[in-house]
Amino acid sequence: MPFASVLIVGLWGVLSLLAARAGQPAALGRLALGRVVPAGGLAFALATALAGLTAPDQVGELQARGSLVVDRLAALFDALLIAVLLAAVIADPRPGTDPRAAWGRGMLLLAGAGAMLAVRAADWASLCVGLELATLAGGLCLAAGREGEPAEGAAAAGRESARTWLLGQGLGAALLWLGVGLVVAATGTVRLHELGARVGAVFLRWGAHTTQAAVDVLQAKNELPAGLVAHARDAAVEGMAPAALYIPGALLVLAGLLVRAGVFPLLAGRTRVAGRAGLCGWVATELVVRTAAVAVLIRVFVAALHTPRVVYAPYGWGTAAAVLAGVSVVVCGIRAVRAADLRRLLAWAGAAQVGLTLLAIAAAANFVAHAGLRAGGLEVADHYLWGHTAAEAAVTAAVIGHGVFALAAMAAMAAAASVHANRGLVDLAGAVRRSPVLAASLAICALALAGRRPPPGCRRAGGCSRLSSRTATCWCGRWPRPRRSAARWSAGPACARCWRR
Repeated sequence: MPFASVLIVGLWGVLSLLAARAGQPAALGRLALGRVVPAGGLAFALATALAGLTAPDQVGELQARGSLVVDRLAALFDALLIAVLLAAVIADPRPGTDPRAAWGRGMLLLAGAGAMLAVRAADWASLCVGLELATLAGGLCLAAGREGEPAEGAAAAGRESARTWLLGQGLGAALLWLGVGLVVAATGTVRLHELGARVGAVFLRWGAHTTQAAVDVLQAKNELPAGLVAHARDAAVEGMAPAALYIPGALLVLAGLLVRAGVFPLLAGRTRVAGRAGLCGWVATELVVRTAAVAVLIRVFVAALHTPRVVYAPYGWGTAAAVLAGVSVVVCGIRAVRAADLRRLLAWAGAAQVGLTLLAIAAAANFVAHAGLRAGGLEVADHYLWGHTAAEAAVTAAVIGHGVFALAAMAAMAAAASVHANRGLVDLAGAVRRSPVLAASLAICALALAGRRPPPGCRRAGGCSRLSSRTATCWCGRWPRPRRSAARWSAGPACARCWRR
């Protein structure tokens, strides 16, 4: 099983920690972090890529093999997690003889193992175990503290960060487990690939003729025998009880997964923890756990729960997810712009990116549900294929967007750890005083991106003006020469020329 290799790598990191505590950190630690991690990571990436390419679809019917799933979606997320884990282990500035470094790297690998188990989970048990393993390992990774600080102060700050993280994620675990219990009680299955059919049966039973007839009997104004009223009440309760369990259960599952993914207002102290975390702790909590939560959201709410009644209002989750995603994008984007520390900036930007990913997930589920609704249970070729093709495109956009952000954030954290270990974004303000030409160039680029025309005196740039005209700006032809008057930059003639063209 490909997952076994990553689990072995994670356990090997823990063993390296134990060996370091026993007084033999050099040989075993160097073997664990220098040879086993790259070899195991590359072997796992190759195995998952080959297994995932054999799957016919990226999203849709789950390709289950026992308790794990083999498909392209899992292969993509596995490759992303492997890249992030290897980059974090390589970029960690602490020496291998440091016990805190061995602890942080071992817990990071264990968090990656849990995340990969959650990505490939085919039932509720594997899914919950993988998420809890990644979350707990991330909290223990935070306890290693931040690099570049004294050991005592870093240990105290690390324990405080781990406590804050575990308390917030404990709330998410309670919501998730309660929701899973309600969904299992309503559907009677723990297999994700059986969930869609069971949920359809739940709502079909609720809308069956006998249940509605019992409700009509109970709402009748005439006096009825007590035995008939009791029988009608029992029939109505038996018909609507599974739906009454499923609807709040699905919303609780969504809330628990959003706490793990980190969506505003369900951050649960995530940004405060990110500001005090070390490199391995930040990667474990902000990238590894978040990637696992995003994969589970796609696995549950797109691949399984995509029927129209489950997605659309008033009983569906699509409206609530879209509202939370929009709020998270706006609020977290503003907070990211105002952040002065790189770790906090990337944490807020990650929450905003998860909002965009959640919008793409909601769009994918809506496309699949719309195809099933318009088809009326029959696979009409054009509409059915259009809906599923659009859903595939939305999921692909979500995965690519999340992957690009994760790799960019990892690169930024690695660069900050190696070059500017104890510096924040406020220290970059001195670049304006040291290099006025650079500041002026950046200001011109920023104004150009905002849609402003360049000031008089700029050289000709026919390619830039043509590109700008294609993006609905008012730059026509070529930029004027410096000797032309500034009156030619007035908005009226330029817009008129654009309109005539």
